[in-house]
Amino acid sequence: MDRKSSIISIDFFQKTIYKMFKIIKSFIPKKVYSVNRQIGIITKKIIRILQLNYDKEQPIFIGDANIKHMQQQHPEDYKKYGTKIKEIINNPTYLARNEKKKSIEFIKKYKNEKDEYVLIAVRVSTNNVHFARTMYIMSDEKVKKYFDHNYFYSF
Repeated sequence: MDRKSSIISIDFFQKTIYKMFKIIKSFIPKKVYSVNRQIGIITKKIIRILQLNYDKEQPIFIGDANIKHMQQQHPEDYKKYGTKIKEIINNPTYLARNEKKKSIEFIKKYKNEKDEYVLIAVRVSTNNVHFARTMYIMSDEKVKKYFDHNYFYSF
């Protein structure tokens, strides 16, 4: 094989590989994964207080999609308390169970101009992983309902 045909063969090979790579790449979603970070633990104390049917402590994660949801659905609440998510999970004022939404709720009372109760709902994914799914400031009506129905468990 002479030098010229050798160069043409290599060039053809490179172009073919490049085309194959583009085809394969087109089948891969642009965002293959979300970065999940552990932000807390469902401790034995929480398991006991809420009478959860868990054999052992469970880690709590937050992913990019969860943060995006909080930013889009509750933008003002996220701006105000988004940096306090770990604090709320690890040192809540109250805990609650929401049987309807199948979530564990971590509620922190902040004393500002008026008392604000910030709720973070943790739910189990289909892969049996606990995620902080949403965060918002509870309305006065919701706080009253939780107190009236004894939904709050002191932490």
